[in-house]
Amino acid sequence: MSVLIVLVVMLTLLLIRVPVGFAIAIAGVFGLFVHGGLSDVLGVLQSAPAAAVSSYSLSPIPLFILMAQFVVASGVMDDLFRATQVWVGRIRGGAGIAAAGAGAMFAAVSGSSTAAAATLAHTSTTKMIDSGYSSRISTGLVAVVGTLAALVPPSIILVFYAVIAEESVGQVLVAGFVPGALVTLALVATLVVFIKINPSSAPPGQRHAWVDKLRNLRSAGPVLLLFALVTGTVYFGVATPTEAAALGAVGGFALLAARKRANWATIKHAVTETISSSVMILMIILGAHIPGYFITSTRVTPTLVGFVSSLH
Repeated sequence: MSVLIVLVVMLTLLLIRVPVGFAIAIAGVFGLFVHGGLSDVLGVLQSAPAAAVSSYSLSPIPLFILMAQFVVASGVMDDLFRATQVWVGRIRGGAGIAAAGAGAMFAAVSGSSTAAAATLAHTSTTKMIDSGYSSRISTGLVAVVGTLAALVPPSIILVFYAVIAEESVGQVLVAGFVPGALVTLALVATLVVFIKINPSSAPPGQRHAWVDKLRNLRSAGPVLLLFALVTGTVYFGVATPTEAAALGAVGGFALLAARKRANWATIKHAVTETISSSVMILMIILGAHIPGYFITSTRVTPTLVGFVSSLH
């Protein structure tokens, strides 16, 4: 019964728009107080916060976020979209396929779904609508493609999951590559089928000369190099996830500097956003540990396992 009350408290806090980390923490503290009194609450609060956020496995998160901020500020997404559109532009719906491809490539060097979705919305949605695509396809495609960063390594959410589930961060990151590629192909196939059924939703394709294709292909080089620097080093065991994230942050800054956009305002904004996002994620992890102690003390998990195991 106490577990149900804690869940109701947590959902109520979320519904009134209390930040997720605080909502989970408050619900956990309430549950501990109801179950064991003030002594249990003080005992957990003295140890849980430090134990939750002092793990070395969490160190890639701020570095991946910083890399994403540098990559976003570099404006490389515009070039990625343009290059992909030149290569698949002759197909009806080519700009949509270009948005999916560019989104997947950007996800591979950003690690942040928020950054990916915001950047895609800025670079792709408007251009697709102006080119004659229906607003449903343009906004829907970008909304879905933006979530690829949650799956394609280096994914901040996968690092978050690996820490919570006590799995290898490196193995979890590498494991996201094939599913991410399959989801990207599925999105492209769905788009092509939808346009076949409703041709008026997308304009005819536009051919481009091979000279243009080869010229635009160069813009994908820095992104592929950054992806190899981050994911490749983890996959081949050359670097740990933390070291790879540090290399990615340095590579992101080098990309920013190479495109002559590394000024004080840009760097300050990138660092500020990195700190804000990192603190938010760490607060969620900290908050999740508190109800974990409550669930352990109430022995809800073994009780549920025993109940399910006893069923015929």
